[in-house]
Amino acid sequence: MDIGTIILAVALIIIMFGMGLSLTIQDFTRLFQRPKAIIIGLLNQIILLPLIAYLMISVMQIDTDIAIGIMILAACPGGPTSNLITHLAKGDILLQFLRFLLW
Repeated sequence: MDIGTIILAVALIIIMFGMGLSLTIQDFTRLFQRPKAIIIGLLNQIILLPLIAYLMISVMQIDTDIAIGIMILAACPGGPTSNLITHLAKGDILLQFLRFLLW
């Protein structure tokens, strides 16, 4: 492991911890009262995105190496980058945070 990887990991931990600290009990109760947004988001990412990638690969007849890469990218979650952007845009951090935790 090089020093850059360690610094990146520590920075990610600090960012995620900081965003988690901004959550309140009301955020969680609001989520359980209206779970529609997280359900739609998860279904789109788990089912729709890989399906679109598969259809794109099938129709375009892409090389095997590139097709595998596309499927890996389609199956991977957005990661902590989306959490950071949501936080900076003053978006619904709880929704992003829970999506990150579920993956």
